[in-house]
Amino acid sequence: MAIGILLLSAAVLKVTHFGTNPTPTKGSLDSPWLSLVVVEAELALSVWLISGLHPVTASRVALILFSVFAVVSVVKIVAREPSCGCFGGLEVSPWVTACLDALVVTALALWRPRSEGSPTTRPTSRRIAVLVTVWAVLGIAGGWVILSPPHARLVADGTFDRQSGLVVLEPETWRGKRLPLTPFVRGVDGLEQGKWVVLLYHHGCLQCEAESRRLADGVKAGRIDGYVALIEIPPFAEPGYRPEDFPGCRIGRLDRTRDWFAETPVVLELLDGTVERVVGRAELSQGETPQ
Repeated sequence: MAIGILLLSAAVLKVTHFGTNPTPTKGSLDSPWLSLVVVEAELALSVWLISGLHPVTASRVALILFSVFAVVSVVKIVAREPSCGCFGGLEVSPWVTACLDALVVTALALWRPRSEGSPTTRPTSRRIAVLVTVWAVLGIAGGWVILSPPHARLVADGTFDRQSGLVVLEPETWRGKRLPLTPFVRGVDGLEQGKWVVLLYHHGCLQCEAESRRLADGVKAGRIDGYVALIEIPPFAEPGYRPEDFPGCRIGRLDRTRDWFAETPVVLELLDGTVERVVGRAELSQGETPQ
């Protein structure tokens, strides 16, 4: 019962996060489709465990699932990811979830049901029908929320995949393609020509400001080959960056036609308008620098 409630809570938190927060896709482990598979599995097993039907089989399935979860947590620990993503927008360290998964696996291995239940809990066609119906309703609702997020994405050709005032930027998908943001940048011209290092930043972000200073120092010291542009993502600060505070850098902003969202800071290296390299927040925090 406790494990079923834990799984149900994790699934609900994931669905809630997808429905209320614009979350860029970072990789295969964080894709909406994989999240959908995980949520459906969590919902199915949670309903099964809470129902009490076939406890021996349910315990074995839970043991396998949490063993997989433990492996995923270890992978995220090795990748130095700050959150496991297991509980949606609630940031929980992969170290914590790895310990939790190990605890659940140990508990399931040591304390297993001895039988498939008493006559009052044994499955009947009616109980199974109710179980499947509950899972189907929860699964369809969760799948709709995950695969139909309330925001648009800017695709490589500079268009939007749907009509929405909120646009999620996914710079990782722009490698080897023309920079789709170029038509929406104000205050910086010439991004289609030559070598550029472009920083997307938010005001009030300490890591963004530190990266801006580092780029300005790199220009001053001659360590950066090409132009440098610092582009602010709304909501804007008033006043914003001043050119005299970041000598050698071009200062710009995204236009106000949309509500833009991106995880910042992120550095884009351009060559004649094409994105050659993307350095995200995690890489920058580990000391990756633009060339």
